[in-house]
Formats: sequence, structure tokens, C-alpha cells
Amino acid sequence: MLNGKVIVVLIALLVQSCFFLLKAQDREDDVIILKLDHIDKDAPTTQKKIPSYLKKKRKNQIKMGLLSFIYGEIPLYYERYIRDFFTLQIGAGLTVRSFYADIDYKIQFNDQSLVYSSDYGVDNWTGAYEYDEPEDYHNYQYRKSSIGPYFSIAPRFYTGGNAFEGFYISPYLSYSINYYKIPNVDKRGAHLKSEGIFTEKIRNMHSGLTIGFQSQMDQITFDTYFSAGYKIMKGTRQDIGYYYKELDPIEYEYEYINRSLNYKTGRPYLRIDFILGYAWGKKNKSDKIK
Repeated sequence: MLNGKVIVVLIALLVQSCFFLLKAQDREDDVIILKLDHIDKDAPTTQKKIPSYLKKKRKNQIKMGLLSFIYGEIPLYYERYIRDFFTLQIGAGLTVRSFYADIDYKIQFNDQSLVYSSDYGVDNWTGAYEYDEPEDYHNYQYRKSSIGPYFSIAPRFYTGGNAFEGFYISPYLSYSINYYKIPNVDKRGAHLKSEGIFTEKIRNMHSGLTIGFQSQMDQITFDTYFSAGYKIMKGTRQDIGYYYKELDPIEYEYEYINRSLNYKTGRPYLRIDFILGYAWGKKNKSDKIK
């Protein structure tokens, strides 16, 4: 599995390559005007209305998800016209507390709030008289969410051949990091800032397929989509346990310990969102018959 730094570098190189391609596409389409000298005046004529997307072909679009905060993300998306049937969307933003992850946590552990490190496939407490204290990683009484980075890339294929208009299919890839901060515990198990702050870090890699519909009202765009994929999470979290100290053959005393839980897991990932955007760019020249 590639580590986070390598993934970020690959995404950056891919985005840079895409911008070189976009720059090459930033030009007016050639317009061919045909002048007809002989027209049968008595023949019936029909005038086909030119669709608005041809009259005012937008080449750029900036957007924001109205429900993205539920998934712990606050991204801005930029979508660029490449061909009439094909666009490229990239995203960048911040991560915050994920309400979706809170619900998914309950589903993953069968609605249990308290879980052991062994539930993640890791056992930190194998020494003599050592015991694992169950954790609630989505209890925010002591744990506070911090801001992290978010990046995504998604080529879009419009089934009707009209960029920014109609149904589309889009494979996507995203990478994000969630940070949480929580005080360490003292020997009696109380979370105290004086014991130091533990920073939890969770790296998320999402990949999958999106199906959506986008419409335009002049320069305002509306986008609704559903996506399904797979999420890989690699994290470091606080792991609290305790051990018994033998004072004499009969009496024992226990003390709490702070350790790190390093784990890797994967889950199916579903998402719906509503996107509001603004489109701009050069317009095509008006078609005229002389």
C-alpha cells in the first residue's frame, strides 16, 4: 500500500498534467459559415433552435457541495471543459468532524459504542497483568476534531455529449486526513491536559464510481449525484489500558497507561450530495447565414 506522501505526490503530478492539457484546450472552436446562393424560396423551411449550451458554452465551473460537511469535508471543486462529452473535475479543501463516520462506526461495530483494540485486529495489551480499556472513538466529550487536508480528482463523461448538461458517469479518487486531539489519561484514568495531548491521525483513500445529473440555468449549475466505492483507512489513535501492580501477595494496585493504536481497515462507501456551482468562460460565436 502506498503511503500518504506518495499518494499526494501522484495526485499532484496528475493534476499538473491535466492543467497542461486544459491550457491546450483553451481556444475558440472554429466556425464554418456556408453561404447558399441558390435557395428554393417556395420550399418549406424549418429553423431549428440552437440549444443554450451551444450558444453559451461555458468552459469553467467552480462548485461546492451542500451536504459535504456531513461527510467531514468542506471542499471546493473546479470542473473544466475538455470535449463536448468530457470534463475534468478536481477538488481541494479541508476536513472536519465526519457525522457520516460516526454513523458508520456504529454500523461497523454492531451499534457498540465501546470497542477494544482487538476489534481493529490489533492487541496492544499482551504483557502480564495488562488489560485493554474499551474506547468510544466517536465520543466528543474529550476528543476534539481538528482541520485536515482534502484532495480529489474525477473525470466526467456526459452521456448526452453536452458538457455541464445532463447525465454523467465519473470514476473518482480522493485522499484526505482527519485529525483529532484528546488529552492523555493520568494513572487513575482521568483525561487531563496536564498529561499531554494525543493527536490522532486517520488517512482516508476513497475510490469508486459516481452517477449524477447536472443542469444549467445560464451561469448557475445544479448537480445531484450518487457514488459508491471503497474506503481504505489507515490510522493512529489513542489506546488506553491498565495493569496491576503487586504490592504484596494479596493486595494489588492498578495504573492506567496511554499507548498508540495503529490500524488499517477498509469499508464500502456510499454517498449522495447536492452541488451548487457557477460557470463562466468564453462563448462560441453566433451562427449566422448571409
